[in-house]
Amino acid sequence: MAIDSTRKLKMKFKTVGGDDLNIILNYAKDNLKDGDGAALVRAAMDEVLTDQPMKVTIASKNGAEIIETTATDVDMD
Repeated sequence: MAIDSTRKLKMKFKTVGGDDLNIILNYAKDNLKDGDGAALVRAAMDEVLTDQPMKVTIASKNGAEIIETTATDVDMD
Protein backbone atom coordinates (compact mmCIF):
# COMPACT_ATOMS: atom_id res chain seq x y z
CA MET A 1 0.00 0.00 0.00
CA ALA A 2 1.33 3.40 -0.99
CA ILE A 3 1.11 6.31 1.39
CA ASP A 4 1.07 9.80 -0.07
CA SER A 5 1.46 12.89 2.12
CA THR A 6 0.97 16.45 0.95
CA ARG A 7 1.34 19.84 2.59
CA LYS A 8 -0.45 22.98 1.38
CA LEU A 9 -0.30 26.60 2.47
CA LYS A 10 -3.67 28.32 2.80
CA MET A 11 -3.45 32.11 2.94
CA LYS A 12 -6.68 33.68 4.15
CA PHE A 13 -7.84 37.21 3.31
CA LYS A 14 -10.93 39.40 3.62
CA THR A 15 -12.26 41.40 0.68
CA VAL A 16 -13.55 44.97 0.96
CA GLY A 17 -17.05 43.47 0.86
CA GLY A 18 -16.29 41.31 3.91
CA ASP A 19 -16.12 38.02 2.00
CA ASP A 20 -13.46 35.38 2.62
CA LEU A 21 -10.84 34.87 -0.08
CA ASN A 22 -8.40 31.99 0.22
CA ILE A 23 -5.29 31.23 -1.81
CA ILE A 24 -4.06 27.64 -1.52
CA LEU A 25 -0.57 26.71 -2.68
CA ASN A 26 0.63 23.11 -3.06
CA TYR A 27 4.08 21.88 -2.00
CA ALA A 28 4.46 24.03 1.12
CA LYS A 29 7.82 23.74 2.87
CA ASP A 30 8.10 22.10 6.29
CA ASN A 31 9.27 25.24 8.08
CA LEU A 32 6.43 27.69 7.41
CA LYS A 33 4.69 27.37 10.78
CA ASP A 34 6.87 29.70 12.85
CA GLY A 35 9.99 31.85 12.93
CA ASP A 36 11.58 32.69 9.59
CA GLY A 37 9.10 30.48 7.72
CA ALA A 38 6.13 32.35 9.14
CA ALA A 39 7.85 35.61 8.19
CA LEU A 40 7.98 34.34 4.59
CA VAL A 41 4.24 33.65 4.66
CA ARG A 42 3.53 37.13 6.05
CA ALA A 43 5.72 38.69 3.35
CA ALA A 44 3.95 36.72 0.60
CA MET A 45 0.58 37.84 1.94
CA ASP A 46 1.78 41.44 2.06
CA GLU A 47 2.74 41.14 -1.64
CA VAL A 48 -0.75 39.88 -2.47
CA LEU A 49 -2.24 42.88 -0.65
CA THR A 50 0.07 45.27 -2.47
CA ASP A 51 -0.34 43.75 -5.97
CA GLN A 52 -4.12 43.04 -5.77
CA PRO A 53 -3.98 40.18 -8.33
CA MET A 54 -7.65 39.15 -8.03
CA LYS A 55 -10.85 40.50 -9.58
CA VAL A 56 -11.98 41.61 -6.12
CA THR A 57 -10.19 44.08 -3.86
CA ILE A 58 -8.47 42.41 -0.94
CA ALA A 59 -8.81 44.47 2.25
CA SER A 60 -6.82 42.54 4.84
CA LYS A 61 -5.01 39.39 5.88
CA ASN A 62 -7.14 36.97 7.87
CA GLY A 63 -4.61 34.29 8.85
CA ALA A 64 -2.82 31.35 7.31
CA GLU A 65 -2.84 27.58 7.77
CA ILE A 66 -0.74 24.60 6.80
CA ILE A 67 -3.00 21.80 5.54
CA GLU A 68 -1.45 18.35 5.85
CA THR A 69 -3.12 15.43 4.09
CA THR A 70 -2.18 11.77 4.09
CA ALA A 71 -3.75 9.34 1.62
CA THR A 72 -3.34 5.57 1.81
CA ASP A 73 -4.33 3.21 -1.00
CA VAL A 74 -7.09 0.75 -0.22
CA ASP A 75 -6.26 -2.90 -1.00
CA MET A 76 -8.81 -3.83 -3.65
CA ASP A 77 -7.64 -7.45 -4.11
